[in-house]
Amino acid sequence: FINCISVAILQPHGRAKENVEELMPRYSDIAEYFREGVETAKSKGIIIDNHFCSLPLCFLPKEVMLNSLEYKENKLIRGEHDKQIPERVRRVYANKVHGVPCQNCILKNFCNGIWTEYISLYGWSDIIPYKKSYKYFCDES
Repeated sequence: FINCISVAILQPHGRAKENVEELMPRYSDIAEYFREGVETAKSKGIIIDNHFCSLPLCFLPKEVMLNSLEYKENKLIRGEHDKQIPERVRRVYANKVHGVPCQNCILKNFCNGIWTEYISLYGWSDIIPYKKSYKYFCDES
């Protein structure tokens, strides 16, 4: 029995970085499929986990975001002011960025940002501060 599915998309490193244009999906292009997958999983009692190297937090519905490793880990790190940021998280920070849309996001302090390669390819148009990002999920609550 499957009780949890970990979401993963391209991490633009190594050979994947050499072919990032063909391999990295635009978030708005996968939104409908992701939403359907989340709803199917929910209906079957399966938890969706978003790895901290995967989709940005602003792209996730609340229940997935709260279960996200990125959110949980950053909440823990920020809750303990003198806690050292793990090296693996620092490596992710080095390849992600927060932009103008992120400035008003309620999750800014819990999010590692958007892959710099994603922004180079697609810009910031798909990146919407969390309170308004529900357009992807047809939920205005």
